Amino acid sequence: MKVAVLDDYQSIAAEMADWDRLPAGIAVTFYSDHLADEDALAYRLHDFDIVMGMRERTPFPRSLLERLPNLRCLITTGGRNASFDLDAATELGITVCGTPGAGEGPTELTWGLIIGLLRRIYDEQRTVRQMGKWGIQVGTGLQGKTLALLGLGHIGSRVARVGSAFDMRVIAWSQNLTAERAAEGGATLVDKDTLFAEGDVVSVHVRLSERTRGLVGAREIGLMKPSAVLVNISRGPIVDEDALVSALQLRSIAGAALDTFDIEPLPGGHPFLAMDNVLITPHIGYVTDDGYRAFYGGVVDNIRAFAAGEPVRVINPAVLTAANRRLPLSPGASRPAADEVGAPAPSWTPDRVLLERAYRARYADPENAPRIILEILQQRIRDLEPDVDNYPATAQRLARKRGSPVIDVGYWNVMMFEEDHRLGRMQHDADDWEMMMESFEHTIGLLTRDYHDH
Repeated sequence: MKVAVLDDYQSIAAEMADWDRLPAGIAVTFYSDHLADEDALAYRLHDFDIVMGMRERTPFPRSLLERLPNLRCLITTGGRNASFDLDAATELGITVCGTPGAGEGPTELTWGLIIGLLRRIYDEQRTVRQMGKWGIQVGTGLQGKTLALLGLGHIGSRVARVGSAFDMRVIAWSQNLTAERAAEGGATLVDKDTLFAEGDVVSVHVRLSERTRGLVGAREIGLMKPSAVLVNISRGPIVDEDALVSALQLRSIAGAALDTFDIEPLPGGHPFLAMDNVLITPHIGYVTDDGYRAFYGGVVDNIRAFAAGEPVRVINPAVLTAANRRLPLSPGASRPAADEVGAPAPSWTPDRVLLERAYRARYADPENAPRIILEILQQRIRDLEPDVDNYPATAQRLARKRGSPVIDVGYWNVMMFEEDHRLGRMQHDADDWEMMMESFEHTIGLLTRDYHDH
């Protein structure tokens, strides 16, 4: 089978995973350029069986998928991809899979952008290097200021912790956020208007969906203080770009720090590129060594599993029972019809067995999935500590033993998700599910390594 790895901007994908782990007969081609033209993309990808897309860099709408008759498996880095047409992929029999992530790159970049913008770090470096001038601007401090978080999920809650460390007042709002969950995340719940009116730093941390597209519009930006700044490391279309450009040109807000945009790469001549009150990075929130190794390592795992006939991390599970599902080609085979292709038995490692069980529960039995997933995590803890009588305390002890607080935090996240679901305290949306599954996946991976070392 032929594999295409797209948008390898840094030409580093080949070094980020052990591609030699792939079965014989699988050939991988890495592309470091970006094709935006659908005709050119369809021509390039026509003969590939498996294609990997890096986040939303290359969209896969129905119109493109219908032009790729040999595509059997489409892989996105991360657990979801708003630019992939999952309905179309399922109708065409294409399996779509995700990968795990690692590290806290988006959280770290958020604070890099906030501090870089408020302290004018880039401008100061430029004036020293290019103009020979020393200390020509006065920055803005964080202590005592209000950090306003639009979204308090995995990333937002970690951004809140850092804000508290700077002695900032932290407030938050999102459509499903409760006062209790806000307090657990280190913030005070406010209404949407208050969030924008009182924030000195307004930072966006919701996922892009139909209900969040354009969530920050001219009205919300108009509520902001003239001294306030807007930060967006989430997705460009959450913010009305035209409204933001207008506010920045009129200087009705002090500035913006942006890592995501409506169109990426950002077109030449875009107004943002000429503004001195905008700090821009090229969508690098997830671009870290740890993150890339997790992404590309997951891609290798996905290819191996798909080739073995047992795909993992499938995000369009309905395709698995579809009569027209495009199955993997056997090594050395030509391209027969999908229903003529056999598949060898899979070879699992223990953590992949558990991950597959959890993801099947997530999609096949969502009502009972939180309990099943928590029980899977508890079973792994019992593998390590047979006499466990208090799972949270044992998870905390294992976290200290491994030197990784992720075990403690991850178990707590899964446990609270299950409790909220069981008691009916809240309705979990797709974003909540994804954050819980990420916590589960990171935690089970660390516990599995502990199990092998035990």
